[in-house]
Amino acid sequence: MTLNGLLEALKQFIEDDLKELILKVPPEYEDAEDLPRNQAVKERPIIVYKQRTPIRGEEPLEPYIQLVIANGKDDRTNDGSDENTINVRMGIVIYDEKPDEGALTLMHIVEKLRFDLQSRGQVGDRFILKKPFEFLFYEEETENYHIAEISTVWQVPAVQQQIPFLKF
Repeated sequence: MTLNGLLEALKQFIEDDLKELILKVPPEYEDAEDLPRNQAVKERPIIVYKQRTPIRGEEPLEPYIQLVIANGKDDRTNDGSDENTINVRMGIVIYDEKPDEGALTLMHIVEKLRFDLQSRGQVGDRFILKKPFEFLFYEEETENYHIAEISTVWQVPAVQQQIPFLKF
């Protein structure tokens, strides 16, 4: 279906685009008691979640990007053609004890996605990025967590009306 198809295409694009970026995990997950010291997780690539993040538990969530369908609209343009769009929000959360480094890393992630998504112009074989492309950095005190949001608009294929053939 279109909604999950868009999220899956975006997830794949982001994972491929950011796969070489290795970021810190919160320290409470560095020394898991059930892992030998040399296997404790200290850094990893960003994980991309669709629509919801898992419940916080033994595995760290951070760093992550949460893709959320915010809303959509099926409409007609003035010339009568279909114009169907879906708005997707991307919540980006990373951890860094150094405020300046964390803020710059977060800015780098947003800028990389901004540039790479807009220069490519589409994900999957049927989802086209439209304007506006908006982003926001949260400046609240978040104790070493750095948070940003990207808001995107995607043109999606129109739903084709199926009228049954009537026999007279």
